[in-house]
Amino acid sequence: MSEEYAAAFVVIGFALFFVALWLGIVTLIATIGGWQRLQEEFPDRPSVHVYKRLSMRSAQLGHPVFGASYGNSLNLDVCEPGLRISVWKIFGPFSKPILFPWDRLEAEPYQWFLWRSYRLRWGEGHRNAMIIYRRTAREIAEASRGKFVLPAD
Repeated sequence: MSEEYAAAFVVIGFALFFVALWLGIVTLIATIGGWQRLQEEFPDRPSVHVYKRLSMRSAQLGHPVFGASYGNSLNLDVCEPGLRISVWKIFGPFSKPILFPWDRLEAEPYQWFLWRSYRLRWGEGHRNAMIIYRRTAREIAEASRGKFVLPAD
């Protein structure tokens, strides 16, 4: 009977350790990318009309090398007042959606090694930037009904 208890404790202990490790890692990623700061500065308004939802999108938030990489784990909602960004709850259980107003968001062409993309900025410095694929940026611009315009690249 004691061997069964020991095996159960090992399984339960591993599960608790894995959950704690997972929560620690995704919280660290959100902190590195500045998600907590952004959700306070750009709070979401859930009742806004969504023109188009872009699911499973990738972005690099913050510094291009040392920032937080969200690979295929973001939802981008093109809304009337701006661009809403949310992370899947499994990858950001404490991260609330962010709504960037169109008048605070600007884009610039960006190339890193062979990848051509766009850097979206909402202020000065690396902390206030997000790198997204060109195709995603074009879809955002098309769905925004003229509120977000991409520069020529």
